[in-house]
Amino acid sequence: MAMNREGGADCQPVARSPAAMLRLRTGLQIVATTAVHMVVVDPSPLRITSPSAKRVLCELLLSFVEAPARTLPPRGRRPAAERPGSGQVMPIQNATPAFPVRNRQHRDLSRVADGTVETRRFQSMALRGLRSMCACHTLQISSGEIEEATKTLTPGRKEMLRRTLLSGAAVSAIAAPALVRAQEPLKLRLSLDTSAAHTRTMQMTEFAKELEKVASGKITVEVFHSAQLFRDRDVGKALRQGGAEMGVPGPWNLTGIEANLDITQSPAFYGRSAAEVYKVIDGDVGRALNGMLGKKLGVHVIGKWLDLGASHTFSTAKPLNVPEDLKGLKIRTSGGAGQMVRVKFFEGVPNFTAWPDVPLALSQGTFDALFTTNESVKSAKLWDSGVKYGIQDQQFFAQYIPMVSEAFWKKLGPDLQKVVTDLWASRIDGWRTAMAASQAESVDIMTKAGVKIVVPEPSVLEAMRKKLMATEDTVVKELKLDPALVAQANAALGMTGKS
Repeated sequence: MAMNREGGADCQPVARSPAAMLRLRTGLQIVATTAVHMVVVDPSPLRITSPSAKRVLCELLLSFVEAPARTLPPRGRRPAAERPGSGQVMPIQNATPAFPVRNRQHRDLSRVADGTVETRRFQSMALRGLRSMCACHTLQISSGEIEEATKTLTPGRKEMLRRTLLSGAAVSAIAAPALVRAQEPLKLRLSLDTSAAHTRTMQMTEFAKELEKVASGKITVEVFHSAQLFRDRDVGKALRQGGAEMGVPGPWNLTGIEANLDITQSPAFYGRSAAEVYKVIDGDVGRALNGMLGKKLGVHVIGKWLDLGASHTFSTAKPLNVPEDLKGLKIRTSGGAGQMVRVKFFEGVPNFTAWPDVPLALSQGTFDALFTTNESVKSAKLWDSGVKYGIQDQQFFAQYIPMVSEAFWKKLGPDLQKVVTDLWASRIDGWRTAMAASQAESVDIMTKAGVKIVVPEPSVLEAMRKKLMATEDTVVKELKLDPALVAQANAALGMTGKS
């Protein structure tokens, strides 16, 4: 197509209503300014996630395929007097940034503001920009949004739109559940702070490999263990800010965001078995907690919580034979107000140290006891850091919450979301069984390493739970737990009143 000196096409501008011109200006502003910004100003991607912006883009695309013959102007050279002027930047509302007029593409952008850009050039620019945005992952339009924008189109025109979006890709965007993007797989970064030898890390590595397989290459997963990416206490913030796509932190790391996650630190949970805890966490109480967390943190919990196991008490110097032996010890907790309250109940001194720092802090005498699981002692070989005694007092049953950021969850679309949840559901029972076996095996390994382990009689734990229950009202108030939720949890545990 011949071009005049000013860079415009040799064709007449098409008359449009003010409303139509506003839509076209807005659409071209979004498409073209983003594309030029990437090419000329800043090659880093700009993401368009606003629903209104995506709706305008759908309308813009619809105008390309719905009536191409009506919008294409006649060929032929216009008199010079009718050609739009050049050399002046016109304001483009909300465009980022304001571009100086340096070449033909910039000049065309300036004409968007006053409606003088020709339709043929308009289409050419917008389609080029659109394809650039698809290639650079800046365009995020769901299949549902496309379906809504194209519901009146014939199948042939839907195919035209599909090819425009995917630049000729063979996959149907209208039928696909995932977001319309370039054909590169979605990247999922999974952050853990346990070591490579920890059972959680091994199970999540297995999950990552299986997910890549069942997702048919549409998702790639990279597992970061040993706090290579984030510590569990920071992973919630990382998910919200886009630093990672998935984490499996313990609820004690998230109680600052949702206080009710400390419910397993309430007195009724002391000395409980895994089966008893499942009645609460796998039921209505757990679903309520997942909903609270999702609303406040912007995450999606993909299934049942992953087991770590019963958390017991271990010490470096003082033998532990009965629960009362915790008195006077400086006890490391994994975080959360609930564990701090528990330590104070036993007249100990609470300490918080992030798990990756525990071996060194323990060897340096920062604390002389800790709440943790058999598996965690084994995986970190804490006997090398000074652990000599342990009592299987079941302070609480520790679990991890599998969650992905809401932004990533939406990118997956319904089909891939189902792939993720179905895979988790098919593996969780096996992982729980495997962790229970590992916890039991860890006792034998610790004993062989010289750690003296005491297993109290169930009656001892029940008697201590009754003492703890006398403090329940105070604990619920201090931890800012919902009394109704606590009552619901106690009922699931088969408790009535304070007994």
